[in-house]
Amino acid sequence: ELADSLATGLVLGRLAACVSTLPEITSTYRWEGKLSHDKERLLLIKTRASLVPKVTEYMKAHHPYQVVEVICADVAQGNAAYLDWVKSETTLQSETGPGVP
Repeated sequence: ELADSLATGLVLGRLAACVSTLPEITSTYRWEGKLSHDKERLLLIKTRASLVPKVTEYMKAHHPYQVVEVICADVAQGNAAYLDWVKSETTLQSETGPGVP
């Protein structure tokens, strides 16, 4: 399924530490002058703000919609250990140097 494939690609590519897939939702919107009601799955992507442009490019490249939804919410506070984990899971070795976790 598309949602699982997107989630897996984001995590394997270290663009996200975790992707939570919410069950079927109904989205109501206007597209090309017509009212639409579509069944969709919502992905909550946990990543760093600096990676949002790369996440957006990934979604545009792998999602069939012409205009894929990617919105970002700033995290004002959170469990420090979790936020550190998100950072470590979305950091490429090239960003830290060889041998640095």
